[in-house]
Amino acid sequence: MISDYIKGRRQVCSDPINVLCYVALITLLVSNIVGTKDPVTVVDVEEGGVVAFIVGWMADHLEWAVIIETVLLVFPTWLLFRFSPKHSHHSIPAGIYIQLFMCSLVLLIILLRLLVAKWMIVLVPIYYCIAYKQLFGY
Repeated sequence: MISDYIKGRRQVCSDPINVLCYVALITLLVSNIVGTKDPVTVVDVEEGGVVAFIVGWMADHLEWAVIIETVLLVFPTWLLFRFSPKHSHHSIPAGIYIQLFMCSLVLLIILLRLLVAKWMIVLVPIYYCIAYKQLFGY
């Protein structure tokens, strides 16, 4: 789907911003209903300083952390894959759309984590590797 969108075949694809908004809304609603507090991830902010605060915030707000991570990955993805075999015309705007699609699917994995099993979060790095391999041809 990402590759089709970048190649200009947008009739078969949904707009990535709309997809992200819908998935984020559903994930936030489900996380508020189910609850996301894990006793293992709670960090004592008073003793740990800034790093502990950031880690604690990310653990408590995993959905927002994924969206922020998506924004932060646009430039490094462009730098690493701008001369890739499949998409040599990879640009910053294309990178934004790539990361929007990736974020939507990571939020779906988080939704599965909330509803099915906590171990499903290990699928995120596996998903990134498979998606980047298919998308860029490495």
